[in-house]
Amino acid sequence: TLNLLDGKASGAAEVTFNYAGLVENETTTHPGTTDASKKYNWLSMNYLLTGAVVPDATNVQKADKEVVDVAFQVYAPGATEGEAGDLINTVNVANVPVQRNYRTNIYGSLLTNSVDFNVVIEPAFIGTLGIATDEELANAASHHNRHVQLADNVQLALPANIAEGVVIIGGTNSVLKVKNGYQIPNDNVTFKDITLARDDSAGTSDGYYLKINSDNVVLDNVKLGIINLIDDVSYVWGGIYLNGGKTLTFRNTNFTIQAAYGVFAENPGTTIILENCNFGPKFQYCTNQPGNGKLIARNTTFRGWMSGWSDGYFENCTFKHGDLSCPYARCYGSSVFKDCEFERLSTATDDRWLPTAPDRKDAEGNDIYDYDYAVSCMKQHSIIEFINCRYSDGSAFNKNVFLKGTTNSSGDPDKVIINGTTYTDINEFTYW
Repeated sequence: TLNLLDGKASGAAEVTFNYAGLVENETTTHPGTTDASKKYNWLSMNYLLTGAVVPDATNVQKADKEVVDVAFQVYAPGATEGEAGDLINTVNVANVPVQRNYRTNIYGSLLTNSVDFNVVIEPAFIGTLGIATDEELANAASHHNRHVQLADNVQLALPANIAEGVVIIGGTNSVLKVKNGYQIPNDNVTFKDITLARDDSAGTSDGYYLKINSDNVVLDNVKLGIINLIDDVSYVWGGIYLNGGKTLTFRNTNFTIQAAYGVFAENPGTTIILENCNFGPKFQYCTNQPGNGKLIARNTTFRGWMSGWSDGYFENCTFKHGDLSCPYARCYGSSVFKDCEFERLSTATDDRWLPTAPDRKDAEGNDIYDYDYAVSCMKQHSIIEFINCRYSDGSAFNKNVFLKGTTNSSGDPDKVIINGTTYTDINEFTYW
């Protein structure tokens, strides 16, 4: 029973839904994977009345979560349209979380496997569409878990108050103006399909595109820009700044700005997750963490220097030269490079600190690199591993990919593993 006056549901009951046909031409990708080929057909969707609404400490109405047990039965088509034939499979899912105005998704191989599934709950039914003014955006973003869809061709100010769980989705050519020094105030905020433009009209004392002092922020298919330039200065000190102890996820984002740092931190304990991203070439550092932090990257291209993580995992990533600094991944802790490609051009020179080697020019007279991308380690008791990696020129992958980080042994890892071959004498490698 649903009380329309206060929004409360009461009176638990067992419910059996009628048979539903397969929804045609509707697929979704499993969360947690960036492989676009791993899509599932949408089998069924049902609605439940659930959740008592209670105010929290700020007197904001929130819906309690409940759990339900679900038995999902799949039948072959019957002889008559709309009737069910033989039972193909039954999937029993216990303790499924449900919440008022939320959608619970059950993903997996439900037709062939009764145990291979995953349950994800998300605020899919809370939304505000067609936001076209600063006032509308400020109001919509102040509500917890609100999905906010911007109108096309608008340029709106990012509001000072963004409630926890808010998702802001851009329309065609929509822009969010970010005041210099802006900090996202609450956790679990997502920006998707939008341009975030640093607004320099009030000054550029901070110099970042965005400062993140909250946890689990996601930027998905986000572009970065600058508007209202002062003295035509388009170079920034840092792109996206992440505060200590926080997690930031980037998906499907091309970093084409010119900045000292693409994504960076100054305090320890940060986690940066990159999926299907592209850095460069106009960075001194693609990423930088202060010798302490986790960096996880999949299907991402890095151009130039990156440094500082103490726990790294890279899968199907590409490491290439940039325009502003050295082609190095400098580890400060154990790191794994799996199915990655490292750019290889020619024999390395001795002057690896410079973005261009001395007296090397292309046909048009421009400075060019003539040394290869490499990995080094600056922390003892680390393990650096390369699994099924390759060079861009097709040559045999070998130990030249790793260079000693120090002239003495102060930063040598315990071992380097290259496609199954383990090296414990780090003096076998050349100093960078």
